[in-house]
Amino acid sequence: GFLMKNSWQITPRNNISLVKFGPHVSLNVFFGKPGPWFEDCEMDGDKNSIFHDIDGSVTGYKDAYVGRMDNYLIRHPSCVNVSKWNAVICSGTYAQVYVQTWSTQNLSMTITRDEYPSNPMVLRGINQKAAFPQYQPVVMLEKGYTIHWNGPAPRTTFLYLVNFNKYVSVTVISNS
Repeated sequence: GFLMKNSWQITPRNNISLVKFGPHVSLNVFFGKPGPWFEDCEMDGDKNSIFHDIDGSVTGYKDAYVGRMDNYLIRHPSCVNVSKWNAVICSGTYAQVYVQTWSTQNLSMTITRDEYPSNPMVLRGINQKAAFPQYQPVVMLEKGYTIHWNGPAPRTTFLYLVNFNKYVSVTVISNS
């Protein structure tokens, strides 16, 4: 199961192993699709759903990551699409970037993987009850990403590396 209407991201360090399914289980994974049960599935946490299948007991692929099929922030050409699950199975190294802005209200952040410019992800962030807007996309390491705002860019933006391993470097280029 998973949290429906999830406004906040889960870490790609969430993992699963040693799973056994009964003979009548038809879906090992399901990320939901728009409709009565899942509404529009467009909250930030819904879009960034991901978990690590350590031993392949869920997917059949050892050391694989499973994310939502329309998440192009985590994809690459070798990923396996599983339409029935609304999922994609990928290898790679994943982490999160925690983006915090000050002196802004209700901005949506659009993040695009540079290799897939026609498949952006729009995050509304946690900003309704927070003192400042916050966003936390899951990203694949060693890839380029571009961020845009749906209004004037925040004057102050903090980027925190979350769930990264030690000694991983990140390059940030600002075009302000």
